[in-house]
Amino acid sequence: MDGPTIIKALFDLIDPSTEVGTEQFRKTIQNCRLSNFKYNVNDALNEVEHADQQILLRNETYNSLRLHVFDTLLSAKNDEFTQWVRCVKQDVNTGSREYKGFTAQ
Repeated sequence: MDGPTIIKALFDLIDPSTEVGTEQFRKTIQNCRLSNFKYNVNDALNEVEHADQQILLRNETYNSLRLHVFDTLLSAKNDEFTQWVRCVKQDVNTGSREYKGFTAQ
């Protein structure tokens, strides 16, 4: 097969516009920081949720959602809040203590 034929075969297998769109929403989640929302947690998490919903609408998934939600929350300025988020993250990751059963659902 020559180059153009291979590219045509690849495009027949995937929808490049969906892949690019999905990647854009993944980057939105990855780069979400509270400072971009004047430290408003609700607005930031609404942005993350919107991006995740857009990914799901395209029949894709984002396996790092929980990790990046914690990254978003840890970008807060309030030390007490970030300390609490670290504790929750540790409980979730280790499956122990108070928040061991926490899920995003």
